[in-house]
Amino acid sequence: MNTARTLLLFLSVFVIHSFCAAQDLAFLGIPDVRFGMHTDSLKGKLAVLDTSSAYRDTATYLRNTRCVIWVRPQEKLDITGFTASRIEYEFCDKRLYYAFFKVKGTENVEKALAQLKKDFPNAGCKQDGPLSNCNAFDTSNKKFRIIATIKNKGTELEFVLVPKRLKF
Repeated sequence: MNTARTLLLFLSVFVIHSFCAAQDLAFLGIPDVRFGMHTDSLKGKLAVLDTSSAYRDTATYLRNTRCVIWVRPQEKLDITGFTASRIEYEFCDKRLYYAFFKVKGTENVEKALAQLKKDFPNAGCKQDGPLSNCNAFDTSNKKFRIIATIKNKGTELEFVLVPKRLKF
């Protein structure tokens, strides 16, 4: 009986840990960020406010807006395999739903595309050739979906990561 309970406990912890680990951005070198995390858990954040908003103060805006984009100005942008120029985190209902990445410079874009190809082996475009020949691609792996746009002849890359499953 004790063996069965121990095994059940072990399997429960393993499944919960596996699910939670599947939600984090550690594969990009950002282990402290995970999808579904609460807004309060994101340290060193600043809200990106909609300047066209009718709200006059930040507190009212944050209280009455369902989705808010946050940045961390002091965040290290040298992530696994490439350097981002900006990372934005969109929280809806105070939970992380989307992570947006911007990469600038031909060399950084090429490094980012090479890294993303490792993490998303099915990434490609309709025409043959490297990802840098694409204008956009949309693919997924077991954990995430990525939607990317390559602009200005390969000098800018923007992509969003979306978790395949999000449970709280």
